[in-house]
Amino acid sequence: MKFEKQIFFVIFIFNLVLLVIPFIIEKPIKIIKGLVDIVKESDILITDYIAVGGLKEPF
Repeated sequence: MKFEKQIFFVIFIFNLVLLVIPFIIEKPIKIIKGLVDIVKESDILITDYIAVGGLKEPF
């Protein structure tokens, strides 16, 4: 049980870092614009999303 809580905590912190780092590196308005561009785009591959929205927005 304790091990499962530790794993959950590590995964939670990792996901939190993935959500926070882009906002530290880039301005929020640019991230939002990139996300809107990704939603409007019809491609499927993650590399296509990187080309459309920039490096930080897909992640």
